Amino acid sequence: MSRFYSYLGTAQKIIGNYAKGEPLHLHLRQFFSKEKKYGSRDRKIIGDLCYSYYRCFHLFKQELSLEEKLIQSALLCGHDASAVVKALRPEWETVVAQQLKDKLALLSFEDNLHFPFPFLLSNAIDERLFVQSLLVQPDLFLRLRPGKEDQAMAKLQQANLAFETLSRSSLRLPSGSKLDEHLKINKEAVVQDLSSQQVLDKAVALLPDRERFSSWDVCAASGGKSILLFDKLKGRLSITVSDIRENILRNLLLRMGEAGINIHREFTADVSKNVPLDAAERFDIILCDVPCTGSGTWARTPEQLYSFDENDVGKMAQLQAEIVKHAQPFLADDGLLVYITCSVFELENEKNVEAICRMSGWHCLHMEYVKGFETAADTMFYALLKK
Repeated sequence: MSRFYSYLGTAQKIIGNYAKGEPLHLHLRQFFSKEKKYGSRDRKIIGDLCYSYYRCFHLFKQELSLEEKLIQSALLCGHDASAVVKALRPEWETVVAQQLKDKLALLSFEDNLHFPFPFLLSNAIDERLFVQSLLVQPDLFLRLRPGKEDQAMAKLQQANLAFETLSRSSLRLPSGSKLDEHLKINKEAVVQDLSSQQVLDKAVALLPDRERFSSWDVCAASGGKSILLFDKLKGRLSITVSDIRENILRNLLLRMGEAGINIHREFTADVSKNVPLDAAERFDIILCDVPCTGSGTWARTPEQLYSFDENDVGKMAQLQAEIVKHAQPFLADDGLLVYITCSVFELENEKNVEAICRMSGWHCLHMEYVKGFETAADTMFYALLKK
């Protein structure tokens, strides 16, 4: 029994030392790198306690002790931490395996799920479903590379890894599944959220029929959207990538090498201020996967909701508009600019697209939310813009 109280004490210590804005997985890694006494099972339980706490942070009344909040959040969200609930609240043991609605009812939350920023949500987002989804860890998704589908699935089956086939190229796996030792990641399969796999479907369908295309991935990050576009266009793509962070581009180039994709050009730039390209340069597709609040990914990173400042939305919307404004001149006359966020906030999405089109005279051909809160995935927004 003392072992479970020790877990609670350690989780309280980690939470007490957490600095807002820091990725929780890094905070946990730094803690355990100094505290060598914890085994892998201990680390999983303590980490799960911390993640569950941040998932439920806005649900609890302030008068509850931190220890009680940890136990209740472990009941609502915990996987590894459910052992703590069974040990310290044996009267709840039968509820641990039940559905979320039953757990919410036990704690009298079923009609009182609290989200502190409903006024920011898009009208396209079902608030209740979205808030419930924040209590559930999203699944892990794989996108199988073209021509590698059969061999990748055979390797997963041989390794006895559980997965659900969603399509010829898309698989769902339990969160935390270990893949590196079984698959050649990036070459055979890409770890990519289900919603992210879908944001380019309509764009590719609207492209003219030609032998080769050129693309510019403006805020390229790890390059997942460029790999996706390359695969959808069957390799008929010359790729330019940029990012404000030089180290991110180095990692991207390594990933592209693993994927067997040659990059035409890469450069570091703050595109919200200037673009170091020849003024005559034009691209068939411009991917603007812009920085955002990340509110559509808060089920995966609940500490970001805990740290969120509503004033950040306006700042992000302005930054996003500036990035698009500086990218627009480089789109070919018959090209498409794909505006993407992982946000559920109207100001970053519909309102921003409307403002961009109003200022530039461009047209929005289509905009849509990919509602990951309905499929245990991230939620994303995209819009297709044309001159």
